[in-house]
Amino acid sequence: MTAVGMAMERGYEVKRVPIIIEKRALTEEERTLGFWLLNDGKPLNMLEQSEVIRRLLNFGWKLKDIVKRTGKARGYIENLVLLIEAPTLVRNYIIDGKISAHTVIQIMQALKGDAAKVIEAVEEAILNAQQAGKDMATPKHMKKQKESPAPSSGKFFKWSEALYDLLVERKDIDKVKLQVLETLMSGFENEKNPEEIVKYFIDKAKSAQQPAAKPTKATKKPVKK
Repeated sequence: MTAVGMAMERGYEVKRVPIIIEKRALTEEERTLGFWLLNDGKPLNMLEQSEVIRRLLNFGWKLKDIVKRTGKARGYIENLVLLIEAPTLVRNYIIDGKISAHTVIQIMQALKGDAAKVIEAVEEAILNAQQAGKDMATPKHMKKQKESPAPSSGKFFKWSEALYDLLVERKDIDKVKLQVLETLMSGFENEKNPEEIVKYFIDKAKSAQQPAAKPTKATKKPVKK
């Protein structure tokens, strides 16, 4: 019921809950972890993943335990922790789709988590995006900070530029929009190469283009007189 509780906390209406009878009773920690790793529905976004991390930390887990059990890179988990530490107002901006989670992470890194400065920088990025006619603020809408960027940021943009060059000519993936940024971030932190990420987008586009199976018509049995 952990997943249901998290959904209801976010204001979703839950009308019914499928139940699977387990051979062995799972601990609350295992259920929480399974909500992320064993979820066969819509993948959790970065903010939802950070909520799982928060619950695991509250159970007394260490970062090294979470890294080992999830199979995620430590840098990726540390970025999710930054989202946990973000001010509530900023987290609400992410939920409302006004700014991407990755942009908030970069701001948190640059400003060392200073809550007042983070809120100011986030709201400035949102305003810049609105003035540019965009609904969601992304890293390009951030004001350049005087603080040094995160050590991996230069390498990340070089990596993402190579990835962009491979994707830009492919018209079959033009519709992939909202999840691109988080997919890139996840791929980078988990040390995926550009070719692997391109294959992910291509496979996703092909899956979306497959026509739905037509329902078979029931054959009518002759009526005996």
